[in-house]
Amino acid sequence: MPREKKRHALLGKVARRTLELLVWRTVTQLPSTDKYVIIGAPHTSLWDYPLTFLYLYSINVRARWLANGKTHPLLPKRVVRALGGFDLPQRTAHNRVDALVEQFTHHDDLVMGFVPEGTTAFVPRWNTGFYHVAIGAGVPIVLGFMDYPSRTIGLAHAFMPSGNLDTDLAALRNYYLGKQGRHPERTGPIKL
Repeated sequence: MPREKKRHALLGKVARRTLELLVWRTVTQLPSTDKYVIIGAPHTSLWDYPLTFLYLYSINVRARWLANGKTHPLLPKRVVRALGGFDLPQRTAHNRVDALVEQFTHHDDLVMGFVPEGTTAFVPRWNTGFYHVAIGAGVPIVLGFMDYPSRTIGLAHAFMPSGNLDTDLAALRNYYLGKQGRHPERTGPIKL
């Protein structure tokens, strides 16, 4: 077995065991494609990050996510990169959706993660970037969740966005109904 695969296999085992020790249940239903967008909600605590990375390593999914120094000022760039974080060149800052869609054309397999709330604080609406990236790249959206009361984390539903925002938004609301973050008072409405 190549060295890289051995390392990933070991990390996966350690991550699975850690989630078991923390008494978190996992639910996984991935699409059959190698390219998709993951969204994670509700996002109400910084604890969501280590739990998400443990979960993704435990199921051998290497998601990429847009990171910058403002978002993760305490983590060294090397750690952010190792966890899948990447920056876009400054010139693309005004048109990030197109730049992210372009990433899908340059890779045979790509999983891109988004936190639609964008913060652990209460927000009145979700950011729409994940939706437009999925539409532009023609890839499914996989719904990730953390439900703290039941201690369940997972990726349990995938759908192709229809382009009808109202219909897709209703499906998102229905899916996330009853899922509760660590700080439920910080959960905002699912509106785009």
